[in-house]
Amino acid sequence: MTENDAFYYENGGSSGGIYWCDACTLTSTNGFFQDHVALDGSMGYFSNGFDVTFDQASIGLAKAFYDNLTDKNNGRGGGYFITASGATHDRGDLSFTNCDTAPATWSSSFGADDYTITHIEA
Repeated sequence: MTENDAFYYENGGSSGGIYWCDACTLTSTNGFFQDHVALDGSMGYFSNGFDVTFDQASIGLAKAFYDNLTDKNNGRGGGYFITASGATHDRGDLSFTNCDTAPATWSSSFGADDYTITHIEA
């Protein structure tokens, strides 16, 4: 998928507030991303050999939160949650180029991963 001049504001979800992809290719150019929340990976949940690039993006507040009413571990990956299903898959590539803001306002509320930018599983 290729997108230009995307505008995402106040999105939310359980796995990936904006993007959820398995072995996908995504290129986002000149996008605006602000104030997202999810249980895992508030801006994106990526798995199994993905290739994702954000170019000339403005990226603001993103947060993963822990919900103790669910039966799974969550609250991981303030900005992005990255995983692969088993040893046969590569995680993938996530790149940021020419972005005008640093992702300093990403946070995660899960255990030892508090205030991390991403959560990465094997």
